Amino acid sequence: MIICVLFIHLKKNIYIRKDLPSGNLWIISKEITQDLMNLGLTRHKSQELKWIEQIPDQYVSHFVRGYFDGDGHVGLAQAHNPNDKKLIVKLVSTLPFIQRLKSEFEKYYGSECGSIKDNKTYFELTYTGS
Repeated sequence: MIICVLFIHLKKNIYIRKDLPSGNLWIISKEITQDLMNLGLTRHKSQELKWIEQIPDQYVSHFVRGYFDGDGHVGLAQAHNPNDKKLIVKLVSTLPFIQRLKSEFEKYYGSECGSIKDNKTYFELTYTGS
C-alpha cells in the first residue's frame, strides 16, 4: 500500500489498520472528481451511465477491465448434468452502456456475441461458453 502512495506522490496522512488482512486506498479529491465528471462520469452511474467517447482505442480494454472489476461477475452455471458446466461472464449497467460494450466486444472479436437481458432496474450483458 505504501508503495502505491509513493507512486502517486500522495501528500496526505496514511492510516494503516493492522487488525485487517487487506488494505484500502481512498483518494478523495475535488479536482479528480471534477475531471471525471468533465469526461462524462456522473454521481448516479447506475441510472445514467453512458459510454465515455473520449477513450482512445488503445485504452478501451483497460477501461473495460476496470469496469468489470466493479460491475462484472464470472461464475459457473450448471445444468441438471453435473458434468455439464458452463462458464458465465456478466456485466451490468444501463442499456446504452451495455449496447456499446457489446459492440466493442463484437468489433474486437469480429462476430456477434453475448446477449442483453432487461432486469427492470438494470441491464445485463451475458457471455456463456463451455
